[in-house]
Amino acid sequence: MKNEIKDKTIKTKNSEISNDLTPWRPTYKQFGLAMGAVLVFLIIVFIVGNIILSPYRIKEVDKRITPWLDNSKPKTSILGI
Repeated sequence: MKNEIKDKTIKTKNSEISNDLTPWRPTYKQFGLAMGAVLVFLIIVFIVGNIILSPYRIKEVDKRITPWLDNSKPKTSILGI
């Protein structure tokens, strides 16, 4: 016979397959490679998004909208002194 079943293990011609219900878990190397690929993908998406959206970047904000960014007025303390 090609297959012999012993102790919850199936032995075939080329490999040994465990028949228990233990889930597959990646090694730390595989996990690191996957996380590295995700990180590189996110960095590339961020850079490409910045390049594509650069015409819509706000160069100067109107001082009426953001009075706290107006540098023409003298700076006072919180108490107004």
